[in-house]
Amino acid sequence: MDRSPAKFVLLLMAAATWSFFLVAEAGKLQPSCIGHERNALLAFKQGISDDPKDYLGSWRQERQDCCQWAGITCDNVTGHVVKLDLGQRNYLAGQISPSLLSLEHLEYLNLNSTGLCGPDGRIPEFLGSLRNLRHLDLSYSCMYSTNISWLTRLPLLVHLDMSGTNLSLVADWPLVLNKIPSLELLRLPECSLSSANQSLAHLNLTNLQYLDLSNNYFGHPIASSWFWNITSIKYLDLSGTSLYGPFPNALGNMTSLQELYFGPYSSDGDSPTTTANTATMTVDLKNLCDLEDLLLDGSLSSGNITEFIDKLPRCSSNRLQRLRLSRNNMVGILPDRLGNLTNLALLDLSYNNITGARHKQSFLFRNT
Repeated sequence: MDRSPAKFVLLLMAAATWSFFLVAEAGKLQPSCIGHERNALLAFKQGISDDPKDYLGSWRQERQDCCQWAGITCDNVTGHVVKLDLGQRNYLAGQISPSLLSLEHLEYLNLNSTGLCGPDGRIPEFLGSLRNLRHLDLSYSCMYSTNISWLTRLPLLVHLDMSGTNLSLVADWPLVLNKIPSLELLRLPECSLSSANQSLAHLNLTNLQYLDLSNNYFGHPIASSWFWNITSIKYLDLSGTSLYGPFPNALGNMTSLQELYFGPYSSDGDSPTTTANTATMTVDLKNLCDLEDLLLDGSLSSGNITEFIDKLPRCSSNRLQRLRLSRNNMVGILPDRLGNLTNLALLDLSYNNITGARHKQSFLFRNT
């Protein structure tokens, strides 16, 4: 066996290199937070005036690694705080501290359903300086805003949820949001928005997939709304918006659309909205091959069921699963083409004046 000093030295060097690699990899798997970011979180905690369940009990100076604190996630390579999730902690109360600005790598901020707010109950506009934010959830946190232009300073924002936030004094909200082309999800239900009929000279929201504007009293023609030319939308909820008139022909070009809600109920089908819709559907939907849910109950002023069914998607792979048309003053005879909707799991035609052959009664519906 060769026991030369040179070979022995090479073996020691190889072992040392391998040990260094293992330590480095272990460091990646178990990051330790950055000191000034830990101090920023402790300063943020100082603004919490009420935490009766001691959710932030792990946020202590003696626990050096803030990556292990409740609600905190760090990057597994750099150790920077990238996620702060305090959502659904409605017992947390206090003021949102500007110390958050020291979390320069923060990508995810969730304060939904908390009692946290900025000065005077407003959304703190300094959040617009967290330029790496991709996910911002301030829903149902009892805050309000009179100016949301600070959102345009978040160029990477993908997910924005401000549900239940009072935005009644923000008239230019579509113009502001149109300046954030990265948006994919936008939730603004129950925000006291006054109108959606602004005109956008150039549409930038070409990545938007999810749009929820339910339970806002708009009260203008549905066709004048600003969002109809966004063909990337997959989910659109306009329940309880008091929009009226004919749907625009542009709806027929929204080929990515999977779910459309326009009734007196929210998308979960259980919670009545506060305002009614009254529209007419004359648009040809034959090219909406991805459409799965079409919920229009209690929202159409009239219609012929045969003509309506003829306007539904005509695709080799028909995906329509739920069709709700109750209480829409519809008349006519159920057409044979109804049988082509082979994936249909729910059909509600109740409280209309519709007739049909006996073999079509396999779908449960009730006439007035």
